[in-house]
Amino acid sequence: QRLKELPFQAPHFVELTRRVRPEAGTIATTLDLELQHELEAKVREYVNDRRGLGVSNAAALLVDSRSAEVVALVGSRDYFDAEIEGQVNGVLARRSPGSTLKPFIYALAAQQGLIHSRTLLKDVPTSFGAYDPENIDQRYLGPLAAEDALIQSRNLPAVELADRLREPTFYEFLKRAHVEVPRDPRHYGLGIALGGAELSMWELVQLYTMLARLGSWVPLRVVKDAAALSGERLLTRESARLVLEMLARNPRPDHSVSDGWARSSYPVAWKTGTSSGYRDAWSIGVVGPYVLAVWLGNFDNEANQAFLGRELAGPLFFSIADGLAGRENLEVPPWRLAVGLGLKSVEVCSLSGFLRGPHCGHSREALFIPGVSPIRTCEIHRALRVDSRSGLRLCDGVAGGVEKVFEFWPTDLLALFRAAGIGYRAPPAFAPGCSGIAGGSEAALAGHPPRIVSPREQVTYLQSVSTSAELNTLWRMAMLGSCFGLLILGFGGGLCLEGRCRFALALGIIWLVWLMTLGGRIVGRFLFGRRSKPWAGRAPECRHRSEPF
Repeated sequence: QRLKELPFQAPHFVELTRRVRPEAGTIATTLDLELQHELEAKVREYVNDRRGLGVSNAAALLVDSRSAEVVALVGSRDYFDAEIEGQVNGVLARRSPGSTLKPFIYALAAQQGLIHSRTLLKDVPTSFGAYDPENIDQRYLGPLAAEDALIQSRNLPAVELADRLREPTFYEFLKRAHVEVPRDPRHYGLGIALGGAELSMWELVQLYTMLARLGSWVPLRVVKDAAALSGERLLTRESARLVLEMLARNPRPDHSVSDGWARSSYPVAWKTGTSSGYRDAWSIGVVGPYVLAVWLGNFDNEANQAFLGRELAGPLFFSIADGLAGRENLEVPPWRLAVGLGLKSVEVCSLSGFLRGPHCGHSREALFIPGVSPIRTCEIHRALRVDSRSGLRLCDGVAGGVEKVFEFWPTDLLALFRAAGIGYRAPPAFAPGCSGIAGGSEAALAGHPPRIVSPREQVTYLQSVSTSAELNTLWRMAMLGSCFGLLILGFGGGLCLEGRCRFALALGIIWLVWLMTLGGRIVGRFLFGRRSKPWAGRAPECRHRSEPF
């Protein structure tokens, strides 16, 4: 009877604290019991209301980023429910984080000078060696600004940025952030950008606490400690602030408004995540001085199409966040009070994300880091002189005509525009008698240089042999620039039209391929063939065909 009268509160938090201080008699913890009760009630009520969707469990963690103190921790919906394994602490369980790690890819990209907030990224089908990532909705949006790609959680831009990261790579960054990634980077590959490495909510909240502290990593604390926090610098203050501003533009899910989305009255820098196979729904972010994370799923790892981060975890996240806003003023978060940041605002072309040029129609404000962020004048919008009657493009040096502005996009985006029926101001063909070559320089004529997209580097291909013992090979070898390019095939012949090459490989033949622009500049080359050993000896005379296209 006396045991029943003893208080029994925050069991998962207490168990964790005892692991941290097993020898202590009396422990002064960081727990805010009022907030703990509020989180427990909201988690329990939210899951109970969604039992019909197959939702049985959830976890939540709330941390004060200023002190890195855990103020509330809910490890499961019901500690005493054996059917859901309620005594398992979901905050410590290792799960796929889905897209919740993407903000750190963008922060590293900003830090390494790859992007600013409005840098144009491409959401198009892209292969990275043998890895072919897709978006969860199986759709591609084409060109979009970095902050839009992050907010809309597009997979292809995130993987492309992760592929370009150096010193540190994304894997190295996670290791420095004390995230347990036990396998070597080759095991995870670029899939680590999309949740390919499991981690716990505890580790995830430590990462977001570091972000809220503008790049300074400190361990989370469950025991009151007078010792000063000495953080490890993992991100520059500027790159962390830039990503927080990007995340703060992410609209909240609010189905009570007509358009289905609403802005918070207080800034919330938040992100959602959905694991592969629909086993985990995440929502995590910075709410005033707090870092809040919620997870919904089942401990038996059962898949469920309802486990979508934004649709399922988002409403619970904001239910808790609104409760925090009712307790204290969250209008100005600590990360916006920092002074001395080298972060500036600049006007860029709303379409290309480059500095607004003389021919750009509309502009947007972008955040950039002076001396680090990529800043150059827009080259998508260009003025051409066209014949006033036919509308055809005139050669350089030809008098007359009128000047009009057109858009010069890379070919992979043009193909997407055509497939999606998206209109753009395409440059017209040259007028009769003008080849487009003699009258101007390569820089004036060419749009984007061609590049080799297949065969892929370091990928072994299996060839199928037909009944006639010929190799039936159709390889998409070059993605052309928006104007011109030359393809030269050594030790054989071939002509590439509209970015697709068709040719047959004879047994034992080695092919050397150069991809060139009209000005003679080599922009790519590779060697492939049937032989397993490198080409030895003097190469035969190169016979080739080349034509502009």
